[in-house]
Formats: sequence, C-alpha cells, structure tokens
Amino acid sequence: INLAGRLTMFSERLVRARKAAGMSMNELGIAVGVSANAIKKYEHGEAMPSSGKLYKLAKTLGVRSEYFFRPTKVELGHVEYRKRSNTPKKVLDRINGDVLDQAELWTEL
Repeated sequence: INLAGRLTMFSERLVRARKAAGMSMNELGIAVGVSANAIKKYEHGEAMPSSGKLYKLAKTLGVRSEYFFRPTKVELGHVEYRKRSNTPKKVLDRINGDVLDQAELWTEL
C-alpha cells in the first residue's frame, strides 16, 4: 500500500476508534498530548503521527497499534435503533464502532 493509502486507512481507523471510545477530538488530543487540530489533521489524512504519538493514540483508545493499519473489511449500511431519538449520537457512534470491530473479528476467524 502506498503512502496515500496508508494515510487513508489510518485516518478512517482513527475516526472509528475515537468514536467507539466516545471521545471528542479535544479529549483525545489532551490525553495524547497534541492539539485537537493535530487530531483533526490525522483524521483527515493530512498528517501522520510520530511512532510515540501513535502508541499513545492506541493506548488511549484501547486498541493495538496495528489496528490503524488493517484494511477495513466490513462496512455498516444504514442502521436503525429502537428509541433512537432518545439516544445521544456519541452513544450511537460507540455502538457502531463496537459492532464493526466485532464483525471484523468474526470475518478474520
């Protein structure tokens, strides 16, 4: 995979992991020691973190470093939840992230 492909893969995985952890860009930036703007650049594929920051991102988000560089194998279409109108978007993002991770684990088995 070329550099552009790695950046895209990393950025997609970072967004998913952050949402699954229920964190904002600002919260993640504080935990890792970078600005929210740096997280935004990572998520938009405009920058790549150093290996030290990558390790901190993985540890903070509860994933392994390799997680960011695995190709995405599963995508969710439109998902509907009962009583969705009462559920905050942050909670729905966390649920979607967990479902995607579990589905990918099953496809690897």
